[in-house]
Amino acid sequence: MNKWLFLTAVAIFSILSLVAGVAHADILFNKTTAVAIGHGTADGSKVHWADCSDQNKQDFDKPPYWIDKADNCQLKPFSFGLEQKDGKYLVKDITKFQMFFPAAKTGDEASFRLSDKGVELSHQGKVIMIRH
Repeated sequence: MNKWLFLTAVAIFSILSLVAGVAHADILFNKTTAVAIGHGTADGSKVHWADCSDQNKQDFDKPPYWIDKADNCQLKPFSFGLEQKDGKYLVKDITKFQMFFPAAKTGDEASFRLSDKGVELSHQGKVIMIRH
């Protein structure tokens, strides 16, 4: 009976891992600047990259390029550390948001806008566009 329970648990974990792997997305950075959202793997001195649709594949030199594997291709404000409250976007997860704006503080107002080119974030007059 324990063997059956163990095998069932392993099967469920494997399925959940596969599903999570499909849903995740990465952020490609060039030093400290976010460059793109998509899927990446590091292999020796290279970063292999594809956009969220797994098209437009490119390779980048590591360093200066590196990958943060903490976000998703659904491109929601919470993926960048923001929450929407009373029609405004506020910094909620400072660890995520400071990857883009190091001087930000929890509760700061910011902006979040999706376009066909990517995600536009702004904070205290500084604007960045991250392509996807």
